Amino acid sequence: MKIIDFHMHIKGGDRDRTEATGEEIIKIMDRAGIERSVVFSICISAREGNLKTYKEVKKFPDRLIGFATGIPAFNTNVCEEIERAVNEYGFKGVKVHRGIHTLEGYLIFPLIEKCIELDIPCLIDCCAEFEPVKEIVKNYPSAKIVVAHLGGEDQTVLEKLLDLANETENLYFDTSYVRAVGFIGKAIEKVGSKKLIFGSDGPLIPPEIDIAKINFWKLTEEEKEDIFYNNAKKLLKI
Repeated sequence: MKIIDFHMHIKGGDRDRTEATGEEIIKIMDRAGIERSVVFSICISAREGNLKTYKEVKKFPDRLIGFATGIPAFNTNVCEEIERAVNEYGFKGVKVHRGIHTLEGYLIFPLIEKCIELDIPCLIDCCAEFEPVKEIVKNYPSAKIVVAHLGGEDQTVLEKLLDLANETENLYFDTSYVRAVGFIGKAIEKVGSKKLIFGSDGPLIPPEIDIAKINFWKLTEEEKEDIFYNNAKKLLKI
């Protein structure tokens, strides 16, 4: 079965700000049987992060898919940086992180509008905050929004997000670093395989672990293909 990993770090957000080379990531992907991976750099400036990601992606353009680092702020034009990363580097999406910046509309809405203009998905780590995701999805029904880690570790937030996904067409979830495996089962039950996308949060987290978390559930081959490959392929237009 083909696998796309939707959540892999060149530079991570862990305590040590772990960094990985393209060669290291490819080795991990080969070990886990992953065909392609979305990669990005966080906890760093957008310009520097995008350049760091691009240097590794261009080594393996058929295996690694770059996402821009999106850091909305008053003193930088994040939209110009995203457009540059897409047009010059060939990046296919944007990653934003609540742990690094606010998701308040006055900052995040222009970024979402740029993603719509460029027709690219936005991967959001909302750090278990529901309202910002709701505001984004409701205000921008044509945006392609993927919530990382099933939203976080709060079951109440997860259930609200799953209900929101059933009310809208444009909200998806990646399954990376979900420590409560039951959350994955709940998501499969409530929104089905068409709204879930495999991710590992590697290379810090071995992808084999998160692959096993999906395979634990009794899924049809079609459902597995949706989660491991088809949904990501559709959003990334590859």
